[in-house]
Amino acid sequence: ESRGLGDVYKRQGIFNERCEAYKRENSQHSVRHLFNILDFFSCWISAYFYRDFVADHRILSQLNSVLKEATEVGLLESVNRLKLLMLRRKALKDSPNPKTSAYMYHLYVKERERALVEKNLKPILKRESIPKSLTANNIQLSHLTKWHIAEQLTLIEYDLFHSIPEKELQLYCTGKSNEAPNISRMVEFSNKISTWVATEVVRKYDIQDRVETIKKFVSVATVCLSLNNYNSAMEIILGLTKTSVQRMKKCWMALGSNTKTHFDKIFKLASQNNWKNYRHLLKTCKLPCLPWINVLLRDFTSICEINPDKTKDGLVNFDKVQLKGAQILQLRKHQEIRYTVLVPNLKIQEFLRSYIPLLDEDDLYRASVSAEPKGRDTKKQD
Repeated sequence: ESRGLGDVYKRQGIFNERCEAYKRENSQHSVRHLFNILDFFSCWISAYFYRDFVADHRILSQLNSVLKEATEVGLLESVNRLKLLMLRRKALKDSPNPKTSAYMYHLYVKERERALVEKNLKPILKRESIPKSLTANNIQLSHLTKWHIAEQLTLIEYDLFHSIPEKELQLYCTGKSNEAPNISRMVEFSNKISTWVATEVVRKYDIQDRVETIKKFVSVATVCLSLNNYNSAMEIILGLTKTSVQRMKKCWMALGSNTKTHFDKIFKLASQNNWKNYRHLLKTCKLPCLPWINVLLRDFTSICEINPDKTKDGLVNFDKVQLKGAQILQLRKHQEIRYTVLVPNLKIQEFLRSYIPLLDEDDLYRASVSAEPKGRDTKKQD
């Protein structure tokens, strides 16, 4: 039995104390207390499931209330973990075979994840395949629809994001990027996509081709937004705002009002003071969701650099600990639910990972000037 839990009255008392602390705190810190309550329940269930929860339906009712509230604030992984624990405790009593419990939970998780995703995302039909004769190394932008690109980018980048362990945030944001390979891979891929976007635009010599390319990428970014994939949407917009693309004034003047409206909407998310509108969207969106990695890393870095580890009295700075904890909670929350309604296309994914055309910054500018020469009064903006 778990040490320190005592009899059922003591356990109930500890639970009540934690609930009171949860109710007193503001929204940011209350989530931390809710995590503490869930952790306490985990210990309680492990040691006293049949003695307390099965024997006393009032305690089970309290647990269900906490699970409901935790689900509403997005702590689905912790909720699922507790439900797994209850399933195992029940299954192991009915059948001593551990495989019974594991199989029950496997069925539960699959059904729960499917229901959550289908509730939060509009159903997405399987996209029309690209020609079978094409291989990843000879795919062109013209072969792909906005849906092809947006969905496969979402799957690739969510896999990269999901692989980031919490400890890498601290390492990456304190100058130890070589010890944070998963974050480094995601940042590198995001930069690569931004460069690809600019490359596709500037290497088109016909102005109408350049206009259509810009329109296509704005459409891709808009689809990414509809999927709550903020990272891909932002990196596309950052590609379109590179100097080599922005200087091509004739292209931007030739864009239709609809494209300009969609571009401006996403651009404001990426550029407004402290990303206020982006933060509001992120806070209110439903899972699955892929946050903008740049903002997550910037926030964590600011917390590490601005706040000292210790107070003036030499004590641990718990305000800094709580701020860092809030960022880790955000990471956990957005890693909980995958984009299971999207259909992977391995050929397109291989193209996006390995075969997209890329020019460095100097070549981008040269190609841009070649496609749209500088006017008499135009100065290089590098």
